[in-house]
Amino acid sequence: MRQFKFKLQALLRMREFKEDRVKVEMGKIVQNMNQIREQIAKINHYIDEGHEAYAHKSEDKDGARYFKFIGEFIHFQRAALKQKEKEMREWQAKYDTKIQELEVAMGEVKVIENIKEKRFGNYRKELNKKMEEDVQEVAIMRSGEQKD
Repeated sequence: MRQFKFKLQALLRMREFKEDRVKVEMGKIVQNMNQIREQIAKINHYIDEGHEAYAHKSEDKDGARYFKFIGEFIHFQRAALKQKEKEMREWQAKYDTKIQELEVAMGEVKVIENIKEKRFGNYRKELNKKMEEDVQEVAIMRSGEQKD
């Protein structure tokens, strides 16, 4: 009997490739999100340092320019924090979209794999049936030879 050949194998490979591509894209998105999280943590640290410096410098009487600098520094850092949080929301939206794409891609691959398994199961049944028929045929021939 002929060897099992799945005619949709090329389509399965294409769907698996699409799934892998989406996973790679998700990895890049996660990498960018992690970088932004680190930047947000740094900005928060800078803001905390600015507040601490402001508190310590308030004991000095001649630090008017320093107070102004610290105030502007904290204001700038808060603006940068808002910008990074906005970027993070944008990347999160992209991540959510990629998750949906990945679910669709994985579903398409699973459907084709199920079809392949079903067809392979049918092939195995036919093969076993054919082998059983061949064994019975050989047994009949041998029993016929022994009678002669």
